[in-house]
Amino acid sequence: MIDVNRQKFWMLSEPGQFALKDPTGSVEWCRKKAHPVLRMKRTRLLELMPQNPIQARIRAKLLSDQPPSTVDAYGTWAYVDEMPNVILGGGVFPDPIEIIDFAETERVVDMSMNPEGVLYVISRDETNVATVYMINLKGAKDDGKNAFLGDEEAAEDTNVARARFPQADGRPDRIVALASGGALLLDREHNTFWQIVGKPMREQPLAMYPPETPRPCADGPMPQELIDRPDLVLPGGFEAVDMASSPEGQTAVLLFPTEAEVNTPAAVVLIAGEMISAPVYLYGISAPFSIGSIRENEWTVLCEDQKEAFGFTVPFLTQTPDEPVRVSGNRYPLNWGKNNSRKNARLCNGLSRPVYYPSTDKQGHFLIRPLYPLSFPSYPAQVTVSAAHIIDSGEPHTVWHRLLLEAHLPKGTGVIVHVSASEDRGDLENDPKGFDHYFGAAPGPRDGPRGTWISDTSEVPFFPGLLTDTPKNGTAGVFGVLIQRYGYEIRSLKGRYLKVDMTLTGGGQATPEIAALRIYYPRFSYLDRYLPELYRETDVRQRAQETGAASGSDFLQRFLCLFEGELTDIENRVAASHMLTNPVCAPAQALDWLGQWVALSDKHDLPEERKRLLIREATALYRKRGTIKGLARTLELVTGLEEEFVLLEDFRLRRTFATILGRDFSIENDPLLMADIPNANSYLGDTLILGQEEKKEFLALYGVDIPWNNGDQDVVDNFYARLGNRLTVLVHKQAAKETLGLIRRIVAAEIPAHIEFRVIPATKPLIIGMYSLLGVDTYTSEAPQRRTARVGHSYLGRYDFIQKLPVLDERLEP
Repeated sequence: MIDVNRQKFWMLSEPGQFALKDPTGSVEWCRKKAHPVLRMKRTRLLELMPQNPIQARIRAKLLSDQPPSTVDAYGTWAYVDEMPNVILGGGVFPDPIEIIDFAETERVVDMSMNPEGVLYVISRDETNVATVYMINLKGAKDDGKNAFLGDEEAAEDTNVARARFPQADGRPDRIVALASGGALLLDREHNTFWQIVGKPMREQPLAMYPPETPRPCADGPMPQELIDRPDLVLPGGFEAVDMASSPEGQTAVLLFPTEAEVNTPAAVVLIAGEMISAPVYLYGISAPFSIGSIRENEWTVLCEDQKEAFGFTVPFLTQTPDEPVRVSGNRYPLNWGKNNSRKNARLCNGLSRPVYYPSTDKQGHFLIRPLYPLSFPSYPAQVTVSAAHIIDSGEPHTVWHRLLLEAHLPKGTGVIVHVSASEDRGDLENDPKGFDHYFGAAPGPRDGPRGTWISDTSEVPFFPGLLTDTPKNGTAGVFGVLIQRYGYEIRSLKGRYLKVDMTLTGGGQATPEIAALRIYYPRFSYLDRYLPELYRETDVRQRAQETGAASGSDFLQRFLCLFEGELTDIENRVAASHMLTNPVCAPAQALDWLGQWVALSDKHDLPEERKRLLIREATALYRKRGTIKGLARTLELVTGLEEEFVLLEDFRLRRTFATILGRDFSIENDPLLMADIPNANSYLGDTLILGQEEKKEFLALYGVDIPWNNGDQDVVDNFYARLGNRLTVLVHKQAAKETLGLIRRIVAAEIPAHIEFRVIPATKPLIIGMYSLLGVDTYTSEAPQRRTARVGHSYLGRYDFIQKLPVLDERLEP
């Protein structure tokens, strides 16, 4: 963009414009509404590297082998009671109930609850043979076989399926439920994976079909099956410690480096489908023993004898970053219960949020506690980032004019912008000499160049700005400062190339948020353009490198720039005054006024974006008003639901189930079939009718050579009138009542006066053979999630089901 003084600017406002070399570093791009902002990450210094890492990791492995616990989406839990060797479930009443018992020779090593109601358990016997139990908690014990392929031991009267692992096949000792269904198993000794796919299948009557009836697949869901996952290979030089999964579909494996790398911190790899990431090291953490998912891309680990859990942001990377990821600034305190009886227990396995960990109440009874962060932010004291590329003005001896920073600077935070210029790009890449410009509370010299707050949302005329925060004096909005070489007699910064670095500062409790940095050039100098030559600098070359107080000429030039900045802003607005009548960029408060120019009603209370689009296309809509195309476009603009409507003129429903050969039924843009229909009939004379005999009576209504009485005429007139001058608006997707009301008001205002209409929402997904008018009364979407039927809300046979809750404590249901 070029302003009235022919000044241009470079803008740094996107993630790719800053060199964030380490994706796990101390800065991040955070999207706030429409535009991202650059800010510091919550992090803090942490060092838990023990003096003897080998012994610490041995103890961590022992802690990771403790009896497991799991939790479901409803907050009920299960844990292993080793004395009677049973799994107990609870969470509804103080006393737990038994879920399943095991032989004395078996030991439960891990378990996890699936959202579909399957509890997966891994046990080992005295010979170290592993067995996987799949317990269908949504079925009764007399509900039939759990339908696990290869399970020949499961009795017909149990809801438990088993899969045994011979010694040669491996010994899995970790299992996590997957958000997509099934579970993932890991043998930590051999670093091999398996996966359980499919679902438990209830015993139910099967429909019988004749042999000649084609069937695409067997009825019912795919039964559970255990498959190998040789495609998942953990990186070499590590041993697995623990594993956890997230509702977003990722699985994290906690790793220890081999004994040869005792001083290397622990690492995490992520698994997503068929992909496995590179290891990401956890800074300062040597011997964690348990891992869980806090939120998307953020994981927490437990370390021995610590009073808090530690959170880390772990991105899915294909290459190991240069620096370990640092612990986040959030603090997650732990309460191990009465007398710390559950101290150093593993996190509860499962897909629930938040993460839970075992504890006890005041009476010493087992319970689980959620892992919540304290509202105590922690940020680095300062972080420096550089522009990804050196800026080229394209002209030698460019005088760089002004810096405009669009940012939110909370109390105690600030930004230091370092700029350096040269005629040679190599000088800036090797040893640049930079000059600092200060914003907010950034520490700097008292008389140094410091940005001042501008009351407008942007210096660009009528631009709303990239920052979503409301401008506030001193803390949010646009801050401007003249580019200068502080400490020199001549302070103008010259050079074709410019290098930019930024240092974000804060007291550790808050962070600046930067939406954009704009650098204006070349300088528009009132001194050089409007004042006599005697006011100008006479010996520029000699005094350019002299340090000290600014020369008189240089001071006068910068003093005049104070007026230039204000006057340029006014001139820019005058030059861009035509934008006030452009609905794309006009101020929001002027939209209703602009709408009156084109006779648009302000009664619909539309969002700002919709108002702008409607005003912009108003004249084109008037040319199509009263037509199907015009109404469809108006509905799209007003509601934002593009291609989600079908406007059906009811006369097209005058159809017969017989085939008439010799009649031309061509239809252009048939709304029912969403295509042009040239003619669905073949010409074979003009009297042959193929159809049922009784249909001839109906078709005779069209015969002009048949004598009619008054009753026949009334029947024909009623038939035409019933479907004439009527419009049906079909809404593809389920819409809110407010949206349907808006649609009715728009249709009533746009259709001709003699047309009647109705608005019908389509709520059925596409079901072949039942609801098959795709794009009309049905729509394609993901299969609706099965929910438990609710009295007063659910329709019998549609979406909701009468079924047990997938809970670990069946007493949750009355």
